[in-house]
Amino acid sequence: MMPRWIAAAALIVALLASVSLAEAQNRLAFVVGNDGYQNIDPLKKAVNDARAMAQGLQKLGFKVTLGENLKRREFIERFNAFENSINAGDVAFLFYSGHGVELD
Repeated sequence: MMPRWIAAAALIVALLASVSLAEAQNRLAFVVGNDGYQNIDPLKKAVNDARAMAQGLQKLGFKVTLGENLKRREFIERFNAFENSINAGDVAFLFYSGHGVELD
């Protein structure tokens, strides 16, 4: 039979581990909506869709990085900053609303 203090210590360690994991876990979201484009017809709902998604994710406890009508360089800079903010154990969510274009 295991001594009570060992069982109590094991329980405390397990509880502390679960609390620290819960505290360490962040909910992060990268949400972008692009309506405007230089050489492609503009969209009408992508930015509104991104705003609605961002609001919903915030209500679920996500820290949202929202971008609207980002140029390529802005998108890359913001995404890199977002990616660098993610730590082990975090939950990361990505959402993009806009045209999808493939070149070559």
